Amino acid sequence: MEPSFDALFMPNTNKTNHTFQDYEYEIEESFASFNLWDLIPTAIVYGLTLFAGLIGNGLIVYTVVHFRRMRTLSN
Repeated sequence: MEPSFDALFMPNTNKTNHTFQDYEYEIEESFASFNLWDLIPTAIVYGLTLFAGLIGNGLIVYTVVHFRRMRTLSN
């Protein structure tokens, strides 16, 4: 038996409706506060990774553009 169009694309009204009270939580507890000194090392590592990736990709582009023998599939 194949599912009908209504079963696939229409909202099912037989499901239990959850109310907002089911998901109560304290707003202050849901937001994580980060200390600036905790974020600086992570930002530095991400920045260095980005810089190294840009330099590496730039070297690849430079090599392929300036050396014709590097344009083959085997290289």
